Amino acid sequence: MSNVPSLLPPNATALERGLVQASAPLGELPVPLRELWNPDTCPEHLLPWLAWSLSVDEWDGAWTVAAQRRVIAASVEIHRRKGSAAAVLQALGALGHQGRLVEWWQETPPAAPHTFRAEVEIDERGIDEDLARSIERQVAMTKPVRSHFILRLIAIGRAEVHVACAAIHGERTTVVPPIVSELQAGSPQYQAASLVTGESTTIMPPLAAGLQASVQQYHGAGMVAGELTTVYPPLATGLPVGGQQYRAAGMATGETTIVHPHGAAL
Repeated sequence: MSNVPSLLPPNATALERGLVQASAPLGELPVPLRELWNPDTCPEHLLPWLAWSLSVDEWDGAWTVAAQRRVIAASVEIHRRKGSAAAVLQALGALGHQGRLVEWWQETPPAAPHTFRAEVEIDERGIDEDLARSIERQVAMTKPVRSHFILRLIAIGRAEVHVACAAIHGERTTVVPPIVSELQAGSPQYQAASLVTGESTTIMPPLAAGLQASVQQYHGAGMVAGELTTVYPPLATGLPVGGQQYRAAGMATGETTIVHPHGAAL
């Protein structure tokens, strides 16, 4: 039996002394309390327990881990302000929603006293019944108890169009043995005020056959386009390389095919 310091009296029983010895290693177990109570460092599987301990009002295990951590981190401040408009907006923000509250005295004409309208933006996602109920509960649990509200959900979608003043495009293909047959590469429809594009194809031995490379429909005020094909021995056959439909105010274009000895049939 190891010599573990004990506070037991001299007349302690063998069972009591045995329990002290058996439980002694428990004192050496790591207990990272700071990490466990921090929403940013708490292990993912313990987040529901941390939310319960901090009295999070609305919880859904289907939320992303990032959303769960945000809700937990905001819980203490929400409880400090509970019953105010700021608490409602902060609770919605923790779920990733932007909201606006219009109180009864802000309406034209004024609405019934102690009522408000909650307008919540749903960004880049659909609206279903579960989401609507979740937002409704979140508002109901943080609003002033005396107040009644109308919930308005606003769906927002965005689209982006990218236009380039200068564009650089390139393609590089490297094929190693044993055989290459009917390799095709193409780059259609590039538009830019300034455009640089290129294609490089390298074929390693032993055989390259039926290689086709094409470039189509390039438009640019200033443009540089090029193609480079390199074939290593022993044999290269049927390597047509072509470029079509270049339009530019100033343009430089070129095609190069390099076949290393000892066999080439083009």
